[in-house]
Amino acid sequence: MTNRIVLIDVGHGGTDPGAVWKQDDGSIIKEADKAFAIADYCGVYLQSRFIESFFTRIKSPGKRITASDRIAEARKLKPACFVSIHCNAAESTEAHGWEILVPVKMPLKLATDIENEWRESNLDMKWRCIRQREKKDRGGMLLNGVHNLGIPCCLVEVGFLTNKHDRGLICDPDWQKKCGQAIAQGIIEFLKDGAK
Repeated sequence: MTNRIVLIDVGHGGTDPGAVWKQDDGSIIKEADKAFAIADYCGVYLQSRFIESFFTRIKSPGKRITASDRIAEARKLKPACFVSIHCNAAESTEAHGWEILVPVKMPLKLATDIENEWRESNLDMKWRCIRQREKKDRGGMLLNGVHNLGIPCCLVEVGFLTNKHDRGLICDPDWQKKCGQAIAQGIIEFLKDGAK
């Protein structure tokens, strides 16, 4: 029987806000919150297509969730794929666009399916690239840990909180929904081709 379980890894959370941006009014935008909103839309869309989706964390967990915790969840569920959702950040406010990170030596099909669906969704954000990550690289420990379980995986950086244009999109609920649905549709395309 074809595995139609998807594990959505929601970046950061709990005592770890991820990237943060302080607004002129003093309010704080947290990567953990925006990643959860996008992941939630992704999960709802998958469920509407009769694909079981699970999350590595709830909206406001009381503790930090480590890469080891996330890998352990993947080991327990044995999903058809694992997709981690994050927002990017940089010292330069000029850095912008979205990208997908994958472990080294893993086929790129999951990442390219998500890329293709994102491009077709016209999300008004520059495409950067697909980057392969060694264990020591940003996101590498998580990705390579999941890959070592034999589970296709990738990490989607949906844009830069430190860039005004990207941040405006990331904070817009309508855009969050379109983004989550584009990621979900990419996952569906991946599953159509007989993911285990």
